[in-house]
Amino acid sequence: MEIKHLGIIPDGNRRWARENNVTYEKAYDLFSNHICNIIKEVNKNNIEMLTFYVVSKENLKRNNSDVFDVLQSVKNMLQKKLPSVAKQLNIQVKCIGIDSVGNDELIEAAKYIESFCKTNTGMTVNLLIGYNPFDEINDIVCKGQKISIHNLSVPKYVDVLIRTAGGPVRLSNFLPLQCGYANIEVMENKFLDVKCEAIISAFKKYKNVNPNYGK
Repeated sequence: MEIKHLGIIPDGNRRWARENNVTYEKAYDLFSNHICNIIKEVNKNNIEMLTFYVVSKENLKRNNSDVFDVLQSVKNMLQKKLPSVAKQLNIQVKCIGIDSVGNDELIEAAKYIESFCKTNTGMTVNLLIGYNPFDEINDIVCKGQKISIHNLSVPKYVDVLIRTAGGPVRLSNFLPLQCGYANIEVMENKFLDVKCEAIISAFKKYKNVNPNYGK
């Protein structure tokens, strides 16, 4: 199987912070750095699309200080870290679900990075920020469109989905319509302890897996 779309649920960041006696703010800063490093490594492997579950809509229901630290880190990533990565690698960046966050500064940061790299022609990096699949479906219906892969905000089926921080194994609303036949790889280490090389090895082992899609 040719792997075209890799999804990552980078779980375990708050637990990592507690175990390593660092603030959530510091952990989320390292989290955004790690995302940038993984983008660079994955881009070397002919992947067309890479999707990270950065913040779910449900995550936004956490206490205000926790949510603030996450959103500040994401805003800094969009404004200060990803532009240089996008320029260097010729990648596109798209922020999915951002309108549900209700944070004007973050929405502006999302618009900035998308505009910055809109003419790039390389790998597409989707950042799910405030994403919920029901919002996506409702949006399609309200537009009077057919619910199909081509009308989804992420219009490509996921080939391999990696979730960090061990079980229990849940999709947690990660692109459920796109993940119908995804190969799911669960890594025991928390996201910040997962090396880039481990990510590459994890999805490469599925290259010889050829799904029959129920046929």
